[in-house]
Amino acid sequence: MNIKYLFIPVVIAIILISGCSSSLAPTQTPTPLPTNTPTDIPTSTPIPTQIPTPTNTPIPVTYIVNLGVSIDDYDPETGKAGDIVFTKRDKKPFYEMGAGVLTDQNGNSKDNIAFEYHVDPVSEVFASADGIVVYFEYQEKTDDYEIGIEEPNKSFTIFYDHVTNPTISGEGDIVYAGDILGNPGNWSSSMGRFELQVNTYPPGGGSSTKNCPFLFFHPDLIEEYTSKIEKLMQDWETFKNSDSLYDEEAHIYPGCISNHGD
Repeated sequence: MNIKYLFIPVVIAIILISGCSSSLAPTQTPTPLPTNTPTDIPTSTPIPTQIPTPTNTPIPVTYIVNLGVSIDDYDPETGKAGDIVFTKRDKKPFYEMGAGVLTDQNGNSKDNIAFEYHVDPVSEVFASADGIVVYFEYQEKTDDYEIGIEEPNKSFTIFYDHVTNPTISGEGDIVYAGDILGNPGNWSSSMGRFELQVNTYPPGGGSSTKNCPFLFFHPDLIEEYTSKIEKLMQDWETFKNSDSLYDEEAHIYPGCISNHGD
């Protein structure tokens, strides 16, 4: 056999193999996936606890809202103006603040420092303002009690003098305006007596000043109650047929010849 003919097929095979190899797609080197670097989760900064600053909450203003007894127009059928008794033998059923009042049977007198009423002995005495009982004393001479009630802001203290059958137990009791405190003290067998006195005190203590109740009266009620006192005095003068028993022109408020007393 001729050797050159054997060589030709070998060469052709080599060429074909080389061609096939060159036509194959190159091997792709895989691209590494990016590594995700873990992100730190931020931690919340704790909010400090806020301690509230204490505040001094003001106590609502307390006013006087009544005058301790029932006062109304005079009724000839009952002989009373509310609970205030009209009798011909009485000089006055209501003694205004600043009026001269007898202190004994010898004719000695002093300026009145309260509202004094002559009333039905079975009538009721009412608290004129909210407050706390700071004074509660039995008065042996008159066989009745005096009660002092201080309003919550300590701006005034009301003394209810000549009270019988008291409904309170003693100092420290809380009282609200309109509460029944008891009955009036005895003036005679058919008449009771009651006094309403409004005191103020200087800071740090000291002697008291006596005040016209209308200085501390509720603004919405002062007109109603000054009118009641004004009408009471007019009705009494009509009843006694004399227009000179009360000097209304001298009053600063009806029933108050002076605003203050000692």
